[in-house]
Amino acid sequence: MKIPQELLKRIYEIEIIVKKKISDVNSGAHRSIFFGEGFDFEEYREYSAGDDVKKIDWHLLARIPDKVYRRCYREDKQLTIWILADLSGSLRFGYKDLTKKELLVKSVAYLGFSAAHELDKIGLIAFTNKIEKVLIPKSGKDWVYYMLNKIWDSSYSENTDIVSALRKAKNYLRGSVMVFLLSDFLDENCSNNNSAFWDEIKTLVGSHDLIPVVFDEDPNFLLDASGNVRLKDLESKREYTFQLSKKNREKFAERIQERHSILRNQFIKAGTRAIFIKGEADFDKFLKFFLIRKKRRG
Repeated sequence: MKIPQELLKRIYEIEIIVKKKISDVNSGAHRSIFFGEGFDFEEYREYSAGDDVKKIDWHLLARIPDKVYRRCYREDKQLTIWILADLSGSLRFGYKDLTKKELLVKSVAYLGFSAAHELDKIGLIAFTNKIEKVLIPKSGKDWVYYMLNKIWDSSYSENTDIVSALRKAKNYLRGSVMVFLLSDFLDENCSNNNSAFWDEIKTLVGSHDLIPVVFDEDPNFLLDASGNVRLKDLESKREYTFQLSKKNREKFAERIQERHSILRNQFIKAGTRAIFIKGEADFDKFLKFFLIRKKRRG
């Protein structure tokens, strides 16, 4: 199943937007704090026994014969980014002509093109109640388009089990990497302060740079409806009928805010901060988090 032309056109636009914004902030190439075999000169250091004699600056030695100095270079280091994407049945839900699956594709496009512009590698682990697809990190915008096509071509109706997915995903996360966890987090474990989910999050934060991305609900998605409404859970397939009274609307909005509060506070306690995404207007948050976290790592 190919990406619809209208969505593909928007992805092309996202690629241009990301390139311009990263150029505007002049983030530059990714730098490591380690000295290595890069090409950018950093400083002179006095030669010590065991240092590579090829790094000795002989011209400087001719001017200062009493001391021997070697040239030090700053090493270029490619960043590895993993996207852990929730592809469970709830992604078919949407509002304002935008499904969560389309929001996911656009989000991955924004992150992917940010990585491609910075010459970083990016990979994908797609999950439902199990690992569905793994794409080992590579670099380049062609690779980003390949990832987007694989996500769009996926169609799963299984329930969400983030805990199980995170436990298995850790086997693919080698070294210290940047991880974007994209989900609506509509898993009962995520709303329980003492669940195994938060234990897994703390473990990930301890080993990697984790950024949770929450696909947010709009409490007004049924604002134009009235009377009795029947809704179907896209994961459990159960149907519910309820009355859209003013009181019930208020309760629904309160429940969403309560869930927001739990997620926000628990992620902070675990040592990270979540990004809440409702639409494209929030995509700049990706770039902000990406560049700030990358600068810290560099």
